[in-house]
Amino acid sequence: GINTVLMSLIYLIRLNRERRILITNLNIRNLLLAAVTTTHKYCEERSMGCKAMSRVTDLESKELVKLEAQFCNLLQWKLAVTKETFERARARCLVSVSLYFGSFKL
Repeated sequence: GINTVLMSLIYLIRLNRERRILITNLNIRNLLLAAVTTTHKYCEERSMGCKAMSRVTDLESKELVKLEAQFCNLLQWKLAVTKETFERARARCLVSVSLYFGSFKL
């Protein structure tokens, strides 16, 4: 859901700020796939298995597991996000979306 997407963005921002990982057109696909699949497994009570995830991502299971492990290593396995960080990121995303799309109601 939306929380998975938001947590994935938080992880990508962490990589950029704390580890100085530059996100480019060359690495965004793999970073985004790794972020979303890792976040999904970390946050959801019932996450998809590797085989199901590999069908969605179009990567083989082995490749996906390797990508997730590399991603977690880059994050130094610091996957926890405080409530304050999450809420601050959520608020910033809502502001960005409303600035881009204008005012809207859900």
